[in-house]
Amino acid sequence: MIVITIISFEMQDVLTYELNNHLPMDTLIQMMRVNQSHRQEALAVFHQRGCDAIIKRLKTIFGQHYDQFETLFQQCGAILSGSFVLQCLLGEEWPSDVDIYIPILGNDLSNPDYNHPKSSLENFIYQTQGFYVYHEDIKTYDFDNETKMIFLRQYVWLSATDNDDNHNNTLKKFIDDHDTSRTHYKYEKFDAVDNNRKALRQCVQNQHKTLTVDTGQEKVVLNTTHLQCILVDCHKNEMINFIKDEYDFDICKNVFWLDDQHQLYIHALYDIINKQTTFKYTTKIETSEKRKEKYEQRGFTFTQ
Repeated sequence: MIVITIISFEMQDVLTYELNNHLPMDTLIQMMRVNQSHRQEALAVFHQRGCDAIIKRLKTIFGQHYDQFETLFQQCGAILSGSFVLQCLLGEEWPSDVDIYIPILGNDLSNPDYNHPKSSLENFIYQTQGFYVYHEDIKTYDFDNETKMIFLRQYVWLSATDNDDNHNNTLKKFIDDHDTSRTHYKYEKFDAVDNNRKALRQCVQNQHKTLTVDTGQEKVVLNTTHLQCILVDCHKNEMINFIKDEYDFDICKNVFWLDDQHQLYIHALYDIINKQTTFKYTTKIETSEKRKEKYEQRGFTFTQ
């Protein structure tokens, strides 16, 4: 009996090791679909893999600025949600914003009078390698029988495709030279007087993943990431409930945040691993239909 128990524990360790270190994400997902006996072990690994994938992509985006981003992300009580988290869970990648939600209540904001509240995380984005590219969109929503405010701003984060000094210098010069563009509120106000500004405008409008900058001597390709900062009129501990209430599709209601360690809430696990979910309309029916089509193109199926 003792020998059998030892072998059982050893086999369990081998299984966990294999799940953690060798199985691709799609194989792990398939295992959760069909293998009841090892579903719990696979689920734990899926959860950890999801956290690891999110951190890895954030480090790729922010590079040498990642530690500062993480510190301010935690200090602001910010969370990530939406399609960025979903694609990290699935081990897939498609064009999308990185949706960063920041609670207003209990936060130290630069404009606390609610006219144009801005967080230290946004100030960091703007003051390093981010362009503020879209006008502030102010919305209202109902939460716990109260009308609340949402402030939405969009940024493009630029980064060199490699650590070549010339490319990093081009990045810095491009941001410095186009600093006046960074304060414009609408796409139309980008002054397209040169090819670089035209390229920047097209990048913003079409959510391109790269921006080609002409230095006059060579063309340098910069990586671009579209960041959407959404300030929500609630406390940090209300953010998950806000996401549950506001998102239309259950597959998008996953939340990543930081306390003393990385935290991940997965809302509809089996919808995600089966890539099938219920279609729910928002108040903007046309927007919901377009989002449905977009997710169908990504391999999801919908039930009414």
